[in-house]
Amino acid sequence: MAQQIDVNDNFPEGFYEEFARLAIAFGRLEYMVKLCLKDLLGQGFTQGMVEGESLLYFKKLCQKAQEQAKTRLCPVQVAPFCTLIGQAMTLGDYRNDTIHALWTTDEAGKLRRVRPKWDKQSRKVDWSRSGFVTVGELRSKRQEMEQIFQGLDVARKLWSESSSGA
Repeated sequence: MAQQIDVNDNFPEGFYEEFARLAIAFGRLEYMVKLCLKDLLGQGFTQGMVEGESLLYFKKLCQKAQEQAKTRLCPVQVAPFCTLIGQAMTLGDYRNDTIHALWTTDEAGKLRRVRPKWDKQSRKVDWSRSGFVTVGELRSKRQEMEQIFQGLDVARKLWSESSSGA
């Protein structure tokens, strides 16, 4: 079904900042997951990052980090780490829906995300990820990304200290 979409730029105050901050926060989160995977693999920086970069999809990167955590971390560290990685994984779709969308506003100035996504199973375009979004929602998701980043950073530093005999 074809849609005609009016493209307007009368975005509400704070939209551009939160959009940019969300993109930056996700980039940092993705990099942190790669650092965690690198540490879990224990093959050094270059080889660990090569492994992380070779996983082209964020979900696959997160799954690989969880698999490695289950074999390399002590039992008390696995559950919190896997929980954080699971939370990060769900934010990958939100990031994609935010970055790969057409952003516009309606007549009243409300933010509208137009996000068609190809559904391989049904071989149809899925429009369910489209809809109205607030600057507050973008802020909330960005803050969630930042919190997970910080949690993973703390966890990773604990492994480094415990594995170095400190």
